[in-house]
Amino acid sequence: MHLSEYSDLFLPAVEQHLFSTLEEYLKSAFPELREAIFYQFGFSNADSGKMKGKRIRPLLVLLTADLLSIDWQKFLPAASAIEMLHNFSLIHDDIEDHSPLRRGKETIWKKWGTEKAVNIGDMLFILSVQTIHTSTENFGLKESLEGSRLFLQTASSIMQGQQMDMAFEGNGEVTKEDYLFMICEKTAALLAHSCEISAVLAGSDLKIRQKFHTFGLNLGMAFQIYDDWLGIWGKERQTGKTECSDLIEKKISYPVMLGLQQNTAFYDIWHATVHFSKDQAQETADILSRAGIEAQVLERAAYYNEVALQALESINGKQAAKKAIRTFAEELIKRNY
Repeated sequence: MHLSEYSDLFLPAVEQHLFSTLEEYLKSAFPELREAIFYQFGFSNADSGKMKGKRIRPLLVLLTADLLSIDWQKFLPAASAIEMLHNFSLIHDDIEDHSPLRRGKETIWKKWGTEKAVNIGDMLFILSVQTIHTSTENFGLKESLEGSRLFLQTASSIMQGQQMDMAFEGNGEVTKEDYLFMICEKTAALLAHSCEISAVLAGSDLKIRQKFHTFGLNLGMAFQIYDDWLGIWGKERQTGKTECSDLIEKKISYPVMLGLQQNTAFYDIWHATVHFSKDQAQETADILSRAGIEAQVLERAAYYNEVALQALESINGKQAAKKAIRTFAEELIKRNY
């Protein structure tokens, strides 16, 4: 099977499981709470024609399960739980970053208000924990408990990474190493868990689990650094956000870190400007490009992607699934997902 065939098989199953799980959990919920959560996942009637989430993490769960030649359908609860956890983090991230748009539509806080958005996100986190606990229906108790433990550990990493991200805003003392550790916690940890959870629930030995974890962690680092590139040089049709949004919001990102360390002109503009207009942001992005920062960002993303692929190659398993995962990783860096 090719990646497109896997996607055609897995993604509808993920959508159906997500929808039916949320429908069951929220059948007696306050209507506004149910509406908001369904809106977040693109399940509301108003979402016709709008971008949905790409379901990157659930797809990785099912692809790695197939690599291990285990019935992928048994992993749908874990895949759904991980997507719920991801969306919980997005709701809170949008509040904390004051982002008005995601996937081409209003964010939860923008549509329902900050106070309600906090509560909506918290509810989704609870639903994610409830869902990962249902793994006991398909796997042994020991393996399921380990899966739940790692799930909560991953959630803790995400929250620590987000706290670091907020603390770094406006902090001129943050180093490149600090920033890389932050994105490892905030973004890469969840992709690592998405790749490792199948091996955990299947009871694979620790060495196999570590290979999956290494693959996912480095893929996550590549993904976030490329996302940082998109935050400055990406088009709105790619991101669902305003072009140069990270500069307009004065968000600390990998290219900004490099620019502050390497380019005096950028350093001076960054510290002298309180709010960038769209035109100023575009001019500043051009300064970074001419200074070679854009190229360095793309090279760093490619480096992490290569480390990820090396870890993948060291895993024995179904070759069709491995090839599909390799294609997935390569396309992720080009943002075809």
